[in-house]
Amino acid sequence: MTSLHLGVRPPAQPGADESDLARRVAELSTADKVRLLTGATAWRLHPLEQIGLRSLVVSDGPAGVRGTGEVAGETSASFPAPSALSATWDVGLAARIGQLFAVEARAHGVDVVLAPVVNLQRTPVGGRHFECYSEDPLLTAQIAGALVENMQLAGVGACVKHFVANDSETARTSYLARMSERTLREVYLAPFEHLVERGAWTVMAAYNGLDDGVEAATATEHRGLLRGILKTEWGFDGVVISDWLATRSVAASANAGLDLVMPGPGGPWAEGLLDAVLAGEVTGAEIDDKVLRILRLADRVGMTHAGVLHHFGSKDQLLLEVLEYRDRTDVEHLEGRQPPTGLGLFHHLVRTARLNSERPGIVQTYAVLSAESVTENHPGQAWFRDRYIVLRGLVKAALIEVCDAADPPREEDLDAAAAAVLAVMDGLQVQWLLDPETVDLARSTAFAIDAILTSAVAGRRRTRTLTDAAGD
Repeated sequence: MTSLHLGVRPPAQPGADESDLARRVAELSTADKVRLLTGATAWRLHPLEQIGLRSLVVSDGPAGVRGTGEVAGETSASFPAPSALSATWDVGLAARIGQLFAVEARAHGVDVVLAPVVNLQRTPVGGRHFECYSEDPLLTAQIAGALVENMQLAGVGACVKHFVANDSETARTSYLARMSERTLREVYLAPFEHLVERGAWTVMAAYNGLDDGVEAATATEHRGLLRGILKTEWGFDGVVISDWLATRSVAASANAGLDLVMPGPGGPWAEGLLDAVLAGEVTGAEIDDKVLRILRLADRVGMTHAGVLHHFGSKDQLLLEVLEYRDRTDVEHLEGRQPPTGLGLFHHLVRTARLNSERPGIVQTYAVLSAESVTENHPGQAWFRDRYIVLRGLVKAALIEVCDAADPPREEDLDAAAAAVLAVMDGLQVQWLLDPETVDLARSTAFAIDAILTSAVAGRRRTRTLTDAAGD
């Protein structure tokens, strides 16, 4: 069990080039910008093809990923209740649940999961308190923090909710919570602050109102809460999403710091925000900031490196780190061994697959970079080309060994086999990452490579097969 401890602020998340995102915002008309700020459906945002933005998809998910309902008969895995997870006091287990959230989300085509719920269990009769973690802000923060960080490292955004003091089911859409600033900050805001520090990409503004002694307003219109504490004091650079049907105004909510009204189509912003901008009630700069935040989110969830890039200064730096790590660990694995040749090469590939299964983040990033490196200007192109040349020579030796000496493989057989082996090594690793419980990476690799050899020497007598390589 992992000890509960105060978290450390994670590395900065530079993401995409901010100037590029700003350029895309500038290319849009005011009408297109405003259109983006209300959902297209209950679970989708509008696409903007002119700037390369597809429709982002969200899904409810405190105890699993519900999906969008767009697929008839779609089912979802039910996860353990968050309160049960929190009762373990095990942040390592919470991290694994975060990874599982990401796998489920991708299986359903979801970019952002509307979870976790970090409101506090203030009464035992709260009907939805099983979705919350605990009555304690520190325990809630640590368990939810591990979950969020690991979900987002796999490229799926978390939406931390419900901001804030939405802790009662009685009149949950209309009550006004009154509290002192100390109570607000030390109890109710504490889990949210921690998750913003851990890099949460979205936050959901709640239904209820809040009276902190300075301002009394609904959460979607509370300027001190959204603009003052969340965005300015904490430096939150993500998207503030309304709870479903929680937005009741146009200019008041837009100027308070709300970024996205859900669900759609329709709603107060769809019906009145453009007119408010044209009338000067909401500035163009305010709209641009909201659109920029959504594009930043789109970049994060659509990033081919599954969020890992956010921990590096650039894609080139990430590539170098991955390649150096891959080389170093493979060399360590082979230390004291003879260079693999012939059938030993394929046994080595199977062993490497098993070794790589112990470092899934590197596996996934490496596989994506392999696909990207086909372009001449990609910084990893030369490395992967050299890897292919070496592997082709080893495949040639292996094929010669398993073929009759009088009937050697043709050059086109060697090219096809080498390319197929590379595809197997990268493709199967990603399949394993998505479904580690059912994909036996080593055995699948062994059978696939054997099939490649069988195809490459079709019509020729084989001296042996490789399907026992998984046990080597």
